[in-house]
Amino acid sequence: MAYTTIVSGTNITSSWANASVRDQVVSPFVTKAARTAAITSPVTGMLSSLTTYDLTEGLEFYNSAGQWRKPWNMPWGIITTTAGGTSNLGYVVVTAAQTGITSTLVDLTNLSMTFDAVANRLYRVSAHCNFYASQADNTASLALNVASVSVAFSHTAALSTATSSLRTAELIRPINSAAAQSLTVKLQAQLQTGTGTVIMYAGAVNVATMLIEDIGPSGAPS
Repeated sequence: MAYTTIVSGTNITSSWANASVRDQVVSPFVTKAARTAAITSPVTGMLSSLTTYDLTEGLEFYNSAGQWRKPWNMPWGIITTTAGGTSNLGYVVVTAAQTGITSTLVDLTNLSMTFDAVANRLYRVSAHCNFYASQADNTASLALNVASVSVAFSHTAALSTATSSLRTAELIRPINSAAAQSLTVKLQAQLQTGTGTVIMYAGAVNVATMLIEDIGPSGAPS
């Protein structure tokens, strides 16, 4: 695709206009299907804009691997998950408490997401949970489990037996996806020290949350 400077006397041909104007402007399309139908022979480096008014909206470029994709060297933001054929933002909010958590790691209900990770991309998981205990001075652990492996832990301070004295455990963890894969990411919890049980408390105000974001490349385009 040529880059041309117009000078006096330039003859504007159809081939020049197609290569220098049509293929170098940002063309808007209401769907990906409409773009595929209209651009049957994309040129590497070509930009288009999806005006879908949904999660897919925005700029995409045609890369050397023959893919329409967001610019590789930029963060792509909150990931999307697909459940039941519907796209959802990679953000979970839980407002129900979970009781009876002992020294064995257990999955926290509804604090789990599965998404299609792109090879050589970095993903950041941020999580926030509140805890209290059946016995004073217990402590709790919040764990991040990625592909059935617990990869990070956050511990609370000494817990109270009252919800008025909640303690918070937070996690921020990058995940490097070395290969294209379906990744399941979930939160787990356990009683870390003491006896009895701990409670992961969540309500309308003190919500438990998990967020997954694409924060940029970790290698060459895949």
